[in-house]
Formats: sequence, structure tokens, C-alpha cells
Amino acid sequence: MNLVKLIQLLIILLNFAPPLLKGAGGIAQESKVQIFSQNLDLSDITIGDKITYTLVVEHDKNTQLLPPKPLVMASEHFEAYGPEVKPLKSKGKQRGRILKSIEYKLVAYEPGAYNIPPMVIKCRDANGREFSVMSQPLGFSVRSLRSNDTQTIRDIKGPEGVPRNITPYILIWGIIIVGSSVAVYCYFRRRKSAIIKPEAVILQHLPHELALEELREIELMGLVTKGEVKEYCTRIADVIRRYLEKRYGIVAMELTTAKVLASLEIILARKDAIVVNEGGSHLCQREIDKIGDFLNACDSVKFAKYQPSADEAGNLLQQARKIVEVGR
Repeated sequence: MNLVKLIQLLIILLNFAPPLLKGAGGIAQESKVQIFSQNLDLSDITIGDKITYTLVVEHDKNTQLLPPKPLVMASEHFEAYGPEVKPLKSKGKQRGRILKSIEYKLVAYEPGAYNIPPMVIKCRDANGREFSVMSQPLGFSVRSLRSNDTQTIRDIKGPEGVPRNITPYILIWGIIIVGSSVAVYCYFRRRKSAIIKPEAVILQHLPHELALEELREIELMGLVTKGEVKEYCTRIADVIRRYLEKRYGIVAMELTTAKVLASLEIILARKDAIVVNEGGSHLCQREIDKIGDFLNACDSVKFAKYQPSADEAGNLLQQARKIVEVGR
């Protein structure tokens, strides 16, 4: 009888042991890395202010903090830079614990309420296993003008009286009229005596020919090999933007990526404008999505300081060529 009870007790322990061990492992992982704090350095934020968003992470010495990803805001009216990881001095916590700060720089260009999304911090323990912790979302507001910057509106000044002595004004206008007359006379006299020269023949290149030639020159410069990845991505993005301007008639060089894509979708939606090329290819939503993926990838290098690998940089050049070749 005692043997039967012993066997039953062993079966119960075997059923409950795995969940208990799994829960203990999860608690152990959380204790290895903790987000100590998160904050913004400004409480009263206005347009154009450079904001520093800081995450303080605490981990043990046997855990490695993997490089954090760039911060991507949901609004296009923001520019984000970083991240920059810095070690901090311990504040009396347990021995063997390390404090690090992860800083992002933000600049807002439109007033309103914004929300910093949760940031995923990836780590690797001594056994090579990767795990992650997540911060809480952080909301804040941006105003267009500080209250102490407002000025009292003054009354409009009355009209100024006409000066009694108008002689200086008559002299000035007389000099202007005489000078203009002399300039017009000299211009027409020189035009009559000028020898008519044959106009130089200017070869007009098609937009796709110019774009492919520029991409070929960028590839031969070897910017990726020299470590100038940001310059490389900026150049190929400008080539595609100039190509879109000449091919579809949009001001792509002065618009954000979101507005470039919106302009292309307007062209696509116009019933009276069918964008069809000589080769039979046409502007479609799929091609607009590819253009958006390419420009967003280049923007992440230019503004978010993302460092792509050599293979990723080469793929960006191939994507640019495909965009031009499809639009021929």
C-alpha cells in the first residue's frame, strides 16, 4: 500500500515540475535585464526643439546588450537620430550589475500629441541564447509657441504724410528713366551688330538613360568600399528622385518620401492620364510600393543613421536600376 502511494506522489511531481521550471527560467531571464527608466529631457516642447529620449537599461555582467534598432516614429513630421549607447556609473545597485543609457534625438516640425512606441531591447546571455525586454510607450505634446514668447499685438500705424520737398524724388526718378533709356538703346544696338552664330546641337537624353548612366558612375566610385555608405545612399536616392521628376512631372527633390508616393498615386488614379511607356510597361500600385520601399531604406540610412552591410548596399543599387528599367 505504501508503494502505491509513493508511485502516485512521483506521478504528481512529474506533472507539475516542468511548468514550475519554465516559470523560474522566465523570471531569471527578466532579472538579467531590466529597463531602469525612460524619459524626455524637455517638459515644455515646441516646434524645432531637439528632444533627447533616454532609456536606462540595467543588466548583469554576463549578459550582452545587442545593438538597439533606430527609433521609427509614426508621424512624418519627426526626424529621429540615434541610437547612442553610453555606459553609466552604478547607483548603488547589486554588485555585478551594469547601467547603460540608450539615447535618441528627436526633432518635431508640427504641433500635436505624439507617442513614442515601445522599444524592444534584445540581449544575449552567457549561453548564447537571445531574449528581449520591452519599454512602455511614452506620450508627449508639441506646441507651436511658448507662452512667454507671445507678443502684444500693436495698433496699425497711420499713413505717413507726403513730404513737402519732392525735389530729391524727382531727381531719383529722372536718373532711373535716363539710365533705363541708355540701357535699352545699347541693348538693341548691340543686338543689330551681333553676328548670328549657328546654334550648337544639344543631344537630349531620355530620363531613364540619364538615370542609368548616373547609377553606373556611382557604382564605379566605390563609396561602399571606402565606408561612405551615407553618401552612397544619398546619391542613388537623388538619382531616383530626379528620374521621377522628369518621368512623371512631380517635384520629387523637394518632397518627403510620403508625399512623393502620394503624388504617384494621384497620377495613377487620374482617369484622364494613363501612364504607359513605349515598351508597354505602366505605373501601377506594385511599382509605387517598390519605389516606397527603396526610398524608405535610403531615408533610414540618411536620417536614422542605419548602417547597411555591403550586400544590402548593393541590393539598393539593383533596386534603383529595376525602378528605372520598369519605367522605361
